[in-house]
Amino acid sequence: MDKQQVAELHILQEIENNGWATQRDLANRTGITLSYLNSYMKQLIKRELILVQKMDGRRFLYNLTPEGMIEKVRMTTEYAKWSLNNYKYIRERVIQLCLSLKQNGAKRVVICGISEAAEIVYIATIESGLEIVSVIDDACEKKTWLKKRIESLDSVASLQNDYDCIIISDIGRSQQLAQKLYSLLIPLNRIKVCTGQKIRPVTAVQLVD
Repeated sequence: MDKQQVAELHILQEIENNGWATQRDLANRTGITLSYLNSYMKQLIKRELILVQKMDGRRFLYNLTPEGMIEKVRMTTEYAKWSLNNYKYIRERVIQLCLSLKQNGAKRVVICGISEAAEIVYIATIESGLEIVSVIDDACEKKTWLKKRIESLDSVASLQNDYDCIIISDIGRSQQLAQKLYSLLIPLNRIKVCTGQKIRPVTAVQLVD
């Protein structure tokens, strides 16, 4: 599944749960930007997967059509298969990265970016004998994740040399997080993306085959 298909599935699921909403409500509930959600919604309506009824103010009542319900079930099944394959791929790449770090003398790491992949990174670091000294993510600052307090990216400065590597574990935000870390003058050789992507000085992230 591609990014749009995953987003469309999330939209259909949210509408099935509660279709009484503005598009901004749906954007907040799905985590999709408003502009993208607007585009996806138009396509779903055009494909007759969603019915729209205008209510008061800017609120609408969205409902799945019979075709929409069938499509949601099909996409849910497809997503489950895709997620399993994606999980296996990410886990393999993360384990390779952690073992490589360990072999090169790394002992203490920072996890950057909370996501589903971050849980895989957490397990892989422990299995590889690496110690997690901090978890950072501006979007989740001061929250608790797996019994660890999440700090801001700026907090890395206070760690100084108390870590060997920062592992970016949110694949979807890897470029954004890499750019922020680079702006904090973190050496590029101490920043790794969990799937083995290479970070260039311009903070672009390029997949390494």
